[in-house]
Amino acid sequence: MTAQPLLDVNDLTVEFATRRGIVKAVQHVNISVAKGETLGVVGESGSGKSVTSYAVMRILDRAGKIAEGSVMFSGIDVKAATENQMRDLRGREISMIFQNPRAALNPIRKVGDQIEDVLRQHVQAAASDRGEKAIEALEQVKIARPRERYHAYPFELSGGMCQRVVIALALACNPQLLIADEPTTGLDVTTQKAVMELIVELTKRRGMSTILITHDLGLAAAYCDRVVVMEKGRVVETALSADIFAKPQHAYTRKLMRATPRLGVSLRDLLPERRVRGTFRQSRSLREPLTPALSPQAGRGRSLPSLSSKNL
Repeated sequence: MTAQPLLDVNDLTVEFATRRGIVKAVQHVNISVAKGETLGVVGESGSGKSVTSYAVMRILDRAGKIAEGSVMFSGIDVKAATENQMRDLRGREISMIFQNPRAALNPIRKVGDQIEDVLRQHVQAAASDRGEKAIEALEQVKIARPRERYHAYPFELSGGMCQRVVIALALACNPQLLIADEPTTGLDVTTQKAVMELIVELTKRRGMSTILITHDLGLAAAYCDRVVVMEKGRVVETALSADIFAKPQHAYTRKLMRATPRLGVSLRDLLPERRVRGTFRQSRSLREPLTPALSPQAGRGRSLPSLSSKNL
């Protein structure tokens, strides 16, 4: 008997009302996440990755709505749930790490107070204990001098530290599902690796499920059990991470992989065709096999693919 998934998104369509009419940002999307699983959702900007996650948490813009389909979380119909029920779910059962940590934090409130807000809403703890729990949350995400940082404002922290604070906020109540929406955007490569390893370590230790939304195939290959590929608001391929990077079935998935920068290939080589002496020839990247750097067999925790100034 197949176990019931923690999250089951079935035939989801999300619409936005605009001045030019109705825009379907997501169409007939099917996604499931098992307990303890890490699912990667990949695709270029505008493919519908973030909108899908906003629909799961019911935090769509006022102009947006779930037009068709269903979202079931741990037996709860998210689409039919009341706002009070959703307010109870968000933070306690489902949490999200947003793309821009500085925008996710209140700039005029200390980070410790913001963590206490989450604890006050969802955790039965005495007011005298919430401060210590907030400091403990900062310590768990490996922020140096957590008691001192508890009193800091977001503008006093680096981008990497702000991202760690956002992770602490998301994990403060031990949710069942963590949605990480481009959690390494704007961070340098070294900090990206540290943040990703921190997320994986904490979620695995707590037995949580994770949805990693990214356009970085290196991240998905290194950290995800399964991968969903989205294009123009639709899911075009779903497979185990080992399979999808070894033998991609959809043309769009293959294009994403060929567009991934790697050592020995310049940005010019990523163009579909190059004009040479009045004729066009296929670029080297299209003739080469898919890079082994994206293969999960390359080993988790290794350095992620990155651009080098030598290759520009």
